[in-house]
Amino acid sequence: MTLRRPTAAVWLIIVAALSVASPAAAAPAGSTLLVSRPDGLGPAPAPLDNTSVAVALSDDGRYAAFVSRAPFAAGADQRLVNLFVRDTLTGTTTLASRSDGSGGALVHDDIDPSRGAAVAVEPGAVALDPPHDQPHVLVAFATTATNLSDHRTGTAATGGVEQVWLRDITASTTYLVSRTDGVGGAPANRDAADPSIAVTGSGPVIAFASAATNLGTALNVYVRTLNDGRTLRVSCHQQNCASGGSASSAVQPSARFVSGPVPSLCSIGFECVLVAFATDDGTITGDATNGRSHVVVASATETATGLHQFDSWVTASKADGSGTTFGNDTSFIPSLSPDGRAVAFISSATNLVSQGSGFHEVYLRALDGSGSTTLVSRSSAGQPADGPAYDVSVGGDSAHRRVTFTALTSNFGVPNPFGFIGAWERDLSTGTTELLDRASGASGAFGDGPSSQAGISADGTRALFSSGSHNLDAGGGI
Repeated sequence: MTLRRPTAAVWLIIVAALSVASPAAAAPAGSTLLVSRPDGLGPAPAPLDNTSVAVALSDDGRYAAFVSRAPFAAGADQRLVNLFVRDTLTGTTTLASRSDGSGGALVHDDIDPSRGAAVAVEPGAVALDPPHDQPHVLVAFATTATNLSDHRTGTAATGGVEQVWLRDITASTTYLVSRTDGVGGAPANRDAADPSIAVTGSGPVIAFASAATNLGTALNVYVRTLNDGRTLRVSCHQQNCASGGSASSAVQPSARFVSGPVPSLCSIGFECVLVAFATDDGTITGDATNGRSHVVVASATETATGLHQFDSWVTASKADGSGTTFGNDTSFIPSLSPDGRAVAFISSATNLVSQGSGFHEVYLRALDGSGSTTLVSRSSAGQPADGPAYDVSVGGDSAHRRVTFTALTSNFGVPNPFGFIGAWERDLSTGTTELLDRASGASGAFGDGPSSQAGISADGTRALFSSGSHNLDAGGGI
């Protein structure tokens, strides 16, 4: 997911508790809670004079990852943009961008939020490292730093190439993700980024994008199965994943682990890893004549012997009710729902629904075989946004789907006196759209600064976003 860097002021990282309270924290619904802060609960300290940008929220809504130069945890180097993970239940903030070991070396380069990050919680029983009697908090990130060490194989020299790494905060271990097949596979020889984590019954699967020539051809999407050290190509044309990948580009993966069925992707009785991505390769999308970017969802079956090759594909950026009419313009930034039965994305196509405006709008495509495509970026009154959308994330289940997004809009029924990008949540079951970047309370003031958004919990009760606002009074206790 692409996040924009702020241009001025102090940006805060906020968790908004939506209309149903989340079990991950005791905050009442409608609360606006500060995340970018040092250890501690209760009233928040004065914001540090630095910029913070949200990058990921765990499915349970408890753990939020963000980057900042501020010294939010012991050892943070204020000369660098560091990666932190905040536990909103215990009030602890952990420095995550570091090498292997509890005192691992700090990453000696900035963590760029536009290159993506992911956070997940893994059951201890399937964790690669002890302790095995408690959940493990995992965070994936990209960096060009050359001073990181892989827990199993030792130092992985990257030569300044951007690599994807996974930090197990619970076990204090760090692993190189962007490497060729095998536990000791060679590091990717070109940049890798855009990590996304799916936690399976046999360990975490990390999706990423890379143009490395020792992984495949062109810019492809891959998954790395951490426990058994396999690297599989995702962005390839139907049955040729073992021999070749996309000849064009594939980026922005979103990974999920699901139990079937998901029509055309995961059969009943099977468990699958789904990866959504954006690609302009017509041999993958099926739209071979136009060369525009589409959103595709690929599937691989997970069995007792491990993850199989990706061998099923569905193009999601198609018109409502149709399996054949492709979107007539670019679609990108996919976000798979937690149950794998829908994918949200942004598109400038005008033919996906009858109300298409040509702005970058948010859509949701059902993966249940119905062929349903829904316009998400619209007001409670049904009006499509009168400005572009930038970020998107989807939570909830098929009965109560919620999508969060940011948009520069003025027609959603909430006064936007400052003309800034706002963060919104669309409840598709009720047809309502709620402003997120506002002060606590149902009628809290609209934020007086721009926002960017990074995630929503799997149950749809908590949303994470960055804000340049000074009036959100996000200092309440959790």
